Amino acid sequence: MTRDQLLAFVLVVCIFNGIFSPWVLIAVINAPAWMPGFLPYSPGVLFYGSSLLISTMTLLVAGLPAALAERLLDEVTPTAAVWIWLAAAVVMSIPALEAAIALL
Repeated sequence: MTRDQLLAFVLVVCIFNGIFSPWVLIAVINAPAWMPGFLPYSPGVLFYGSSLLISTMTLLVAGLPAALAERLLDEVTPTAAVWIWLAAAVVMSIPALEAAIALL
């Protein structure tokens, strides 16, 4: 796999986590803290914004181990760093996978 394909797969995993994560409910409850006042507090907007917030946070937090490995270890290639990023995103998405399976 190329690095671009791996990055696309990381994004798909993060989006999946944003949709099915149990943290979406917590983000909805705390919406007045992060949501702009000009947006309506309708269920669709709240769910979309919360999913986007969780997806973005998954992308950022999953990138930390990859960035640290690339910075601290000299033998890590850029492709290996993206594999680390993907592994961290998959580990963070385990609760979302459990929630998605429970919906079936």
